[in-house]
Amino acid sequence: MADSNSLPKFALFGGQEHYASGGMCDLVSMHETLDEAIAEAKRRSCGLYRYNFEWWHVVDIESFRVVAKSEYGAYGSDDRWSELGME
Repeated sequence: MADSNSLPKFALFGGQEHYASGGMCDLVSMHETLDEAIAEAKRRSCGLYRYNFEWWHVVDIESFRVVAKSEYGAYGSDDRWSELGME
């Protein structure tokens, strides 16, 4: 467990296809590990929540890179990850 002065390393962004707010408005939660962030994304994609995720991204907040993502992207999103250097 991280000490109380450290910030979580992974940010989970997600939403529904046609209701992406964009930018920081799609920030859902912060996590200390990548596994925790992915597990939360999958929980929110399984149909148990009122507003389930149709897409999600996990960002490493130290490198500002997308380190995990759903197979499905948000409406109008650019999924050219390798061209953008975000794989």
